[in-house]
Amino acid sequence: MTPTERPPRFDGLRLTALAQDDPFARATWSGAAHHLFSAMVELGADVRGVSGRPPRAAHVAARVLSASGDRDLLRLKAGIHPVRRWAATAAAWRRARAVDPSPDVLLQLGIFYEPDRLPGFSPRMTCSFHDGNLITGLRGAGVGRASGGLARLVRFEREAFSRKDLIFTTSEWLRGSFIDDFGQPPGKVITVGAGPNFHALPAVPERDEGSPRFLFVGKDFPRKGGPDVLEAFARVREVHPDAELWIVGAPDAPADAPGVSNLGVISRSDPDGDARLRDLYSRATAYVMPSRYEPFGFVFLEAMSFGLPCIASATCAMPEIVRDGETGHVVPPRDVTSLAAAMTALADDPAQARRLGAAGRARVVEWFNWQSVAGRILAAISDHAPAPGSAR
Repeated sequence: MTPTERPPRFDGLRLTALAQDDPFARATWSGAAHHLFSAMVELGADVRGVSGRPPRAAHVAARVLSASGDRDLLRLKAGIHPVRRWAATAAAWRRARAVDPSPDVLLQLGIFYEPDRLPGFSPRMTCSFHDGNLITGLRGAGVGRASGGLARLVRFEREAFSRKDLIFTTSEWLRGSFIDDFGQPPGKVITVGAGPNFHALPAVPERDEGSPRFLFVGKDFPRKGGPDVLEAFARVREVHPDAELWIVGAPDAPADAPGVSNLGVISRSDPDGDARLRDLYSRATAYVMPSRYEPFGFVFLEAMSFGLPCIASATCAMPEIVRDGETGHVVPPRDVTSLAAAMTALADDPAQARRLGAAGRARVVEWFNWQSVAGRILAAISDHAPAPGSAR
């Protein structure tokens, strides 16, 4: 389904949306929750938002109990710690019962909460939507095999997934993990994609053929391949001494190399920040983010919306988003030579860069947009919905 087609209507479907914060807030899930559930409302669903944010005391306790010298592992363990999980479940349960004790569907972002396991809240269907899971997250943090408490959490998640009626994923790569790592039936796990976090797609700008300008947007500079980008860009400058690299979101990243500008954090929730970021997307020649691990990569969709060719790593879901040679270039992770060659190729041929960017924009219109994603999810729910009055 594309935005040019008439989407089906789902009038009367009562859906409780559950996320780590207000599902309709612009900051929740990097804005994706707001756009997903707003699109469902536009398609006729009666969506009631519920926040699963636990009390701050539970968050603090989880961090204390998850002590680790590795920052990424500490953040992961604290985020999924049982103390925080059950506090979030209890908070979600109270709020969900208050808005609708028996909705047609509970659709939650992630598996962190299970309010339907507590009395007084009984949706007819329970579904979850994911851009990652615990096992893919552990692999991304460099943990090859879970042990101890992490192994227990993996078993807990496997049981929780088994209780869901449907599992929606942003990518086929992630769908495979649910099937292979968590033993979920293939027919139950459905890839629906994702979309850029814009209310409407921006107009594709007219780009000049001046100096090559590369854009990197990401908070976790090392994980997202920032050091590799800096090294590759230095090689690009040997061929194109006027090339520029703009870094956004990583204020601590080095910015003392020739042609490199560190623009710091730019908030999309601030109108001035949003306008500034749109301007960067409009003036850039290409977007580059060769992540070593990326749960999905919403930022690629934003760049493609502006008609930018993208350079990504050949890992996780990135090859599904960026089609090598069609909408950009896909390079092996941590391969600075291949990354520099891809960046140089786009700098050498601005016309080809524009053609790749136009194909990426068409891909967003065709598949990667929230109206289409919402339609796919609601259609799957309607197809699998139990008969009225039947027991779960």
